[in-house]
Amino acid sequence: MKFEYDLNNVKELKDIAIKYFKEKKSKLADEYDHLIGFSIFDINNKFPSLNLFFDNEKRFFFALTPGKPSRYMSSLYPQKIENDTIDFFKGQYFKLARKYNKTVNVAATMSIYQSPFIIPCYYIKGDEGLIKKYVLSERLKGLRYISLYKYIDYELLDFILKSYNIWYFQGIYLYYFLNEVHLVFDIPEQYENTELINKTLIIELGKIAKTYIIKNNINLFDSYKIPDMNIKKPVLMVLKTNVWNLKEIDLEKIKSDINEKIDKAYSSVINTFKW
Repeated sequence: MKFEYDLNNVKELKDIAIKYFKEKKSKLADEYDHLIGFSIFDINNKFPSLNLFFDNEKRFFFALTPGKPSRYMSSLYPQKIENDTIDFFKGQYFKLARKYNKTVNVAATMSIYQSPFIIPCYYIKGDEGLIKKYVLSERLKGLRYISLYKYIDYELLDFILKSYNIWYFQGIYLYYFLNEVHLVFDIPEQYENTELINKTLIIELGKIAKTYIIKNNINLFDSYKIPDMNIKKPVLMVLKTNVWNLKEIDLEKIKSDINEKIDKAYSSVINTFKW
C-alpha cells in the first residue's frame, strides 16, 4: 500500500499539535509519556482508521489501525478538528476506502494519548527513530501492537482492507480488534429459513464443533459476539486468531468441514429420535 503525504501538510498539523500539547502540559502527569494524535476514521468502523501521531520532540508517524486509538488507550482532551489540511487527509482516506469498495462516513479528531501506548499498526510510515523506539520497547515486553506491521506483508494487508468488518466469505464475518481478528460463523444457510429446523439443536452442535475446531487448529481460539459487530441474529460459533495467522488458516476449508459435520450430526440426532 502506498500512502503519500506532503511535508508541508504534516508541518501544519505538527504546529497545531505542539501548541495544543503546550496548552495542556500542566494538566498532564509527568510520570507518563504522551503522543498528540490526529485520527481520521469511519464512524461505523467499516474501514481502519488513519492516524498521525507526534511526540513532544516533533517527530511523527502515520499509522493505519483497527478502529480509533481511543478504543485501546487513554485519550485526553479529545476534540473534533476541521481545517484544509485535515480535509486533504480525509480525501486520502476516502480514496483508499473507495479502492476497497468501502463506503465510509468520515470524522476527524485530535487528542493527547497517554502511555502505555497501544497502537496496533497494520501499516506505519514516518520518523524511523521514533518507530524503532516503540518497536524495541514492545519487543522487550513481548508485545505486538506498533510492531504488528512487521508481521503484515502487502498480500495480508490487502486482505485485511478487503475483509475488514464484513461478511467476507459466504457465512463468515471478520471483525478486527487490536492485533486479532474474530471469526463469526453463521448458521449454515440450509438451516436458516425453515420452521422445520430445530435451531436449538444446531446451536448446540455448533458448540461441539467449536471445541473440535479449536482442538485441531493451534492458531484458533474461543471467542464471542462483540456488541460493536452489530450482529443481532444467533450464530453458529465465534473464533479468533492473531492477524498474522490469517495466511496460515484456510477459512473456507474450515467452514466446509464444520458444515459437513453439522449436517451429519443433525441428521443422526433427528433420525435417532424420529417418531
